[in-house]
Amino acid sequence: MTFDLAALADFRSDAATRWPEEACGLLTDDGYRPARNIADDPLIDFRIAEADFVAAGRVLAVLHSHTHSRDAAGAIVPRPLDWPSLADQISQEALGLPFGIAVVTMSAGGEVHVADPFFFGGDVEPPPLVGRTFRHRVTDCYALVRDWWRGEGVDLPDYIRDDGWWRHGGDLYRDHFAAAGFRIVSPNDLKPGDCFLAQLHSPVPNHAGVFVGGGLILHHPHGCLSKHDPLSRWQRHVTHWLRHESRA
Repeated sequence: MTFDLAALADFRSDAATRWPEEACGLLTDDGYRPARNIADDPLIDFRIAEADFVAAGRVLAVLHSHTHSRDAAGAIVPRPLDWPSLADQISQEALGLPFGIAVVTMSAGGEVHVADPFFFGGDVEPPPLVGRTFRHRVTDCYALVRDWWRGEGVDLPDYIRDDGWWRHGGDLYRDHFAAAGFRIVSPNDLKPGDCFLAQLHSPVPNHAGVFVGGGLILHHPHGCLSKHDPLSRWQRHVTHWLRHESRA
């Protein structure tokens, strides 16, 4: 799915005007329709009234901006998240529509800057597998694994997950790999398409990628572009090798 550039420009203008609150609206066949933000605290959340959805007609995507977040002490600070919040992920999954988020910041000189929105969920076309930037839940290591398998005709489940979930008691990969159709295999019998789990400064495996053959893996380390790497560089971090049932 692609979106009309004029409609996205209208959204960015709306987001700048409504700062410091989060702007929200709907992409429709007729362009961008601003919506009232009726959240209890529009500095850190958004909520669109059901009546606005009904009046919009066919909705192509839900748009909103990020302007603030909470710090470790729970205080609201003008440091917006550059990824979908847990609330964003839950809402997107419930609606089944693509969500677009624009990060809005203010410079020391008082100038409001609105970044181009990023999209996730629904039928959004994934970016190329190699060279994508890292963004939690949108283009992170698991998203790369999902998109590789999508290219093979296999739709892996997605999971709502907080940034740094492994630091908060989560065990995303080990909890779900069997239900997603994977089983553990020996590292001495690797085939292209086998996936690895790796443990990096974490109590549980918190990284994953795909063995593509020729001694190479495809993966997306945090803070890097997605890339191919020699398996030998990462072997010491690997905890599990997995094979999908479609390759058994």
